[in-house]
Amino acid sequence: MVKVRPFKACLASKEHADKLISPPYDVLNTEEARQMAEGNECSFLHVNKPEIDLDSGVNPYADEVYQKGHDNLVEFQKKGFLVRDEVERLYIYRQIMGDQTQTGIVACTSIDDYEKSLIKRHENTIKKKEEDRTKLTNTQGANVGPVFLTYHDDDAISNRMMEITSNEEPYKSVTCEDGVQHIVWLCSEDDSKFFCTKFESISHLYVADGHHRTAAAYNVGKIRRDAALEAGQEVTGEEPFNYFMSIIYPDSQLKIMDYNRVLKSLNGLTSE
Repeated sequence: MVKVRPFKACLASKEHADKLISPPYDVLNTEEARQMAEGNECSFLHVNKPEIDLDSGVNPYADEVYQKGHDNLVEFQKKGFLVRDEVERLYIYRQIMGDQTQTGIVACTSIDDYEKSLIKRHENTIKKKEEDRTKLTNTQGANVGPVFLTYHDDDAISNRMMEITSNEEPYKSVTCEDGVQHIVWLCSEDDSKFFCTKFESISHLYVADGHHRTAAAYNVGKIRRDAALEAGQEVTGEEPFNYFMSIIYPDSQLKIMDYNRVLKSLNGLTSE
């Protein structure tokens, strides 16, 4: 059975959320990210693709890039772009894209569950990308992008989410330039406990997207766990480094979209 834990999120401030929200790090190359973030000091691309704030000649895998990511994250909190929540809790996150709506739980999930294959993956990772996210996560001391997990539907969880989203005011709603609407609700202590308990009856979670982020979180957890043990410190398994941020959606709400590639030429080959 899987472990789900509450946490104190760094929330996008209500004032800056519409300027802060940005695409995932791996759907843009560096130059595209540079252009998208130009003139917008709030863009989260400064945090999850920090090479955009350094000279174009800098190796994107250089240590100074990861340090810049750390410094930018600290600066975002100092400037109030990101606001630390006052209590540990779970969150509800809804995305609406045309006629597709999906609502899930934002929580911390366990690297032990990943190691035991209670969190199942369906892709291998590219070593260089995994190392990149591992270094950034370890240097920042934060998960700056959630893993997209799914699970087989549970009526109790779905009904409680529906109750909260129908009766409670959201923390913030933002509609992006691509037309996708993002809405976040803050769970109460009772609701958070309810969801954590209910997930104890869920046998497995599945990585829908974010295999490199999951692997990186696992790597960082192992690095920090080993360092603590070598220093003679007790490790209980509940330290923050044993968990990573995820959005967990019920499988019935998901839509699998085509992932097509376009060949502009056959590069000298025949169709055969």
